[in-house]
Amino acid sequence: MPKCQICGEEEDKVYACKKCGTIFCEWCGSTDDILCINCMEDDDEDLDDEDEPEFSSGEDLFYSRNR
Repeated sequence: MPKCQICGEEEDKVYACKKCGTIFCEWCGSTDDILCINCMEDDDEDLDDEDEPEFSSGEDLFYSRNR
């Protein structure tokens, strides 16, 4: 039976991460995206917060989005 390289458990079904190649089970990554938990965390860190609009406290968000 194949073994998850992250948690070490033997599982019926494992996946190879499409980014780093690590073999992982359904509990240690995304089976939809085929990414291990480590690469999922890396992708989250890569998101750029500068693309997010900034609003001041009390600003009308609905109005700001529709200017």
